[in-house]
Amino acid sequence: MTSSEYGPQYGSPYEFTSDPADGDTPPPRGRRAIGVGIAVGAVLVLVVVALFWWPGWLARYVLDADAVEQQVARIVGVDPGTVSCPDGESATEAHTFTCTLSTSRQTVTITVLGDDRGSYLVG
Repeated sequence: MTSSEYGPQYGSPYEFTSDPADGDTPPPRGRRAIGVGIAVGAVLVLVVVALFWWPGWLARYVLDADAVEQQVARIVGVDPGTVSCPDGESATEAHTFTCTLSTSRQTVTITVLGDDRGSYLVG
């Protein structure tokens, strides 16, 4: 601190308040933010992959009702327009549902086999 004719001079812009050699200075803010961003991004990627990996969480496999109706009509021997199957039926193993034949008011039970091709039994 020096005195001049204007009085004491405080806070010179060239004075340092801490010594960087002490090792007490925190790491630069930009590096910490990048590290946190990478860690959060990695966790999010792992969560999304896990949710798609286990079927039924986000990736739900369903049968195409129109395709099932056509196959049932072909197997039973009726016009495809007379078969009605529900939409959104699960393609998981051993799942069953019924399709209705409108001409004879009969029902046909469909049992899903659970293979990777979406196979099912009619009868």
